[in-house]
Amino acid sequence: MPADETVALVHMTNSYGSGLADSFAAAYTASGNTLCTQIGYEETATDFQSAVTAVMENGCTSVVLVSYAADGAMIVDEMASQGFSGQIYGGDGVAEEGLAADATSTVNGIIATKPSSGTMGTVGYVFASLCGANEACAGGIYTAEAFDSVVVMALSAFAQMASPGASLSDVIMATGQGVEGASGDISFLANGDVPGAGYCVGVFTESADAVSFDCTRTWDPANGLVDVTA
Repeated sequence: MPADETVALVHMTNSYGSGLADSFAAAYTASGNTLCTQIGYEETATDFQSAVTAVMENGCTSVVLVSYAADGAMIVDEMASQGFSGQIYGGDGVAEEGLAADATSTVNGIIATKPSSGTMGTVGYVFASLCGANEACAGGIYTAEAFDSVVVMALSAFAQMASPGASLSDVIMATGQGVEGASGDISFLANGDVPGAGYCVGVFTESADAVSFDCTRTWDPANGLVDVTA
């Protein structure tokens, strides 16, 4: 982990950016750490000179970036232009090769995290095929998860009709057990969450003619942080 008071948090102020940034800041400070600086910006912003200047003037040596690919690329470019040489970390909004397509400077060495893909079954393959053939779906994010949510809610609504005395939350909990979904197998935990497949911790590698984002480590509640073996 970077040294205390060296980590800058730069994030969008929309629901995604503020939500993830607030969660990170709370967890980071709860561990006894202090952020170097925290800077929020509007989702529509295109000028990041002042934000990066603040990072540099505060002496921050690493940056946690909560953004999408387009604005993330602009921030990476601005940091490069101002001579920032520290480590950059990102969330799922930048954890794809699309970050490199939007950036004019190098993305080599940037570390980012995103949810790991679950084991794909028949439903997942069919959904992927149908979604890929639809422009609106193919260009979306978390489409498989959204599809699964609608399916579970629809099945729960029908199930409650047969058991009108049961609460909707209880019916949803019962319905969402052992479901083969588009995003993987679904079984709700007692708190309503799904275990998921953990998280990919990946790194960007850039060569003369290609850029790749590769999951070099994974994290899940049961196993913690584990190196990915080839």
